[in-house]
Amino acid sequence: MCQMKVRISAVGADDLLIEDVTAVEARDGAVTVTSFFEPPRVFAAAAIQSIDCLRGTIVVGPAEQGKRT
Repeated sequence: MCQMKVRISAVGADDLLIEDVTAVEARDGAVTVTSFFEPPRVFAAAAIQSIDCLRGTIVVGPAEQGKRT
């Protein structure tokens, strides 16, 4: 089985990598990341920036104010 990796990008900070991700949910301006060995983590004011299925990575970054897609 192949789990995804989620990279959290923040302006002016090092990226955070979460491995063994089993679920990602984007709702109400926040992104929740669930993995096998940790409790769910909620990132407020965040949005999914890109998903690369071949590399198994999702990039999450700051949500842009006033823009909804």
